[in-house]
Amino acid sequence: MFYIVIYLFFYPFLKVVSIFRKKTDKKLIIQNAVIGDYANSSILFEPLKPFDIVLASTNLAFANYDNRINKTYPIDKFKKELFGRYKLAFLIFLENYSEVYVLTPNSLNLFLAKFSFAKKIVTIKPQKPKFFAHKMVQIQHTTNDLTLHSYLKMIGIKELKYEKKIQSPLFIPEVSKIENNDKFKIGISLSAGNKIKTPPPQTWNKILKILSNFDCTIYIFGVKDEDKMLSKLNTKNLDIRNLVNQIPLKELPYHISLLNLYISSDTGNYYIADTMKIPTICLMGPCFSSEQRGVSNSLIINSSLPPISSVFNTVRNIDASRYFILSQEDEKKIYKFIHNLYKNSK
Repeated sequence: MFYIVIYLFFYPFLKVVSIFRKKTDKKLIIQNAVIGDYANSSILFEPLKPFDIVLASTNLAFANYDNRINKTYPIDKFKKELFGRYKLAFLIFLENYSEVYVLTPNSLNLFLAKFSFAKKIVTIKPQKPKFFAHKMVQIQHTTNDLTLHSYLKMIGIKELKYEKKIQSPLFIPEVSKIENNDKFKIGISLSAGNKIKTPPPQTWNKILKILSNFDCTIYIFGVKDEDKMLSKLNTKNLDIRNLVNQIPLKELPYHISLLNLYISSDTGNYYIADTMKIPTICLMGPCFSSEQRGVSNSLIINSSLPPISSVFNTVRNIDASRYFILSQEDEKKIYKFIHNLYKNSK
């Protein structure tokens, strides 16, 4: 409500000023979601380049090393400042953008887009009517629509004509944490930032048992204490390397690009792997694979239970272990997928 009051109060002044501004071809993307959504939104980066972006501070690790991006606005920083949101709104207005694309249509983002007074503002249609979305071009999106398609529709494209690319050029570190040998290399994220996307130990033990059939090195990726589960797993006779907290985010796409396979639930690393065209296995759990999934070479393991968490209506912090129960058929699919990759790598 307060965003509406601020907008209406400054509207007369901003409207008059905007009339006399010179035309530009500057573009702004507003995408302040987490890593996985950022990776998927990169499908717009190539056709819209160069552009500025409002983003979550976490994703600066990618954006700061991307020559398609001119200016970044880390929204977390502005939220922490007194009146920071309104400062950001005025900064955006002063940039005189001609086009603004809102990929995460919450109240703040729609306010920022409206405050820009851009000639063209396109947004994913909010699930509930929003005051600021009025008169914007709104792209209909449901859980049956692949987000990549919805993003491309924002620029008038109806097919997967472009590819995702989270960094351009790829940041390459001086020293690699992945061994340079011919061994089959598998990356795993045991957990996710959202508890609902964390498979239980029983599920991971089944997957590790499958992996024991192959001569491979397993790299555990993650941050903070995401490797805590490792002590609860049966890792006997497995070659496991713990890389938790050892890889800076800016180096993550490069290190994942060196793998033969990545296994995870619906995490940011999964989508980075897909962006890097690394084969993946995704334990989709309670998420809608119809809405967001890998599109390169990905085996999707869906739950037998109906999904409950979507991209624009995310469920958090409940125990969703039952969504990750693997059937015998699931285990056969996983084995076959890995076997084919393993055979073709030799």
